[in-house]
Amino acid sequence: MTKDSKKTETAQEILDGFKMKIMIAITVIFFGSMVGAFIWLFIKSNL
Repeated sequence: MTKDSKKTETAQEILDGFKMKIMIAITVIFFGSMVGAFIWLFIKSNL
């Protein structure tokens, strides 16, 4: 019985960790693209 409950717990933890990683990846990509756009505009305006 404990094995089954532990299994579901780990699956839930894996799912939560997966969702967290996706959210972090989306945030990093979003802010990274914003920073890249600002740098691109800065370089473009200086040339």
